[in-house]
Amino acid sequence: FEGTDVVYYLVHSMGTSKDFVAEEKRSARNVVAAAKRAGVRRGVYLSGLHPEGVALSRHLSSRTEVGEILIESGIESVVLQAGIV
Repeated sequence: FEGTDVVYYLVHSMGTSKDFVAEEKRSARNVVAAAKRAGVRRGVYLSGLHPEGVALSRHLSSRTEVGEILIESGIESVVLQAGIV
């Protein structure tokens, strides 16, 4: 990340992991730590569109949690919520 101002976080780890939710959170925390060490100023994350106050699937819930990790990281963050195409 050295010399990088913006990190675009497009990672999604719903692969073969038995606990993709934990994998998602771990990946987000690793990116945040590396970005902070390198002095990255902003993060942009592609999440999923979801209504407030509705029970979410594990998949969408994990994406929401990743967005929260980035927002709470202290790095200026933008979370884009894309709908299903």
